[in-house]
Amino acid sequence: MSDRELSEAINERFNLSTSRLSIQALRRYYGIIKGRDKWKPYPLLTEITDERGYVKIKISNDKKPGNKNWILKHTYLYEQAHGKVPKGYNVIFLDGNKNNFSLDNLAVVSDDEQIRLSKLKLRFSDPTLTQTGIAILKLNKKIKARRGNEKTNAGK
Repeated sequence: MSDRELSEAINERFNLSTSRLSIQALRRYYGIIKGRDKWKPYPLLTEITDERGYVKIKISNDKKPGNKNWILKHTYLYEQAHGKVPKGYNVIFLDGNKNNFSLDNLAVVSDDEQIRLSKLKLRFSDPTLTQTGIAILKLNKKIKARRGNEKTNAGK
């Protein structure tokens, strides 16, 4: 369909008064280019916010079952800068703001650390305090590991 035909179809279907120029502007804004037979959206310009408030971006148009077409935006940005996040780890927002995608505001923690941060109320709106909470958790883990080694060695 041409832009004019599309605007006429939209106007008829939804009882609106869009123009050919407004369709062109929307195409430019969303990065939609016209192919020979169909329109093709540029995949990385598609964003949605899920029910938990996290922004997801479309990374593929692949329709095969099992393919991961959507990824959390903060995870994608972190991985672009620092490499793949290992299994069992998550990217978190240090200040708790799910729309602050600054790399300085993103950190990787293990699943266990993420649970303990929330359970022990070590998450704060100040990123530095949350980083301190993560450091406390890591220190406690090392202390417990060392105590476990001492008990094992004492029993020999």
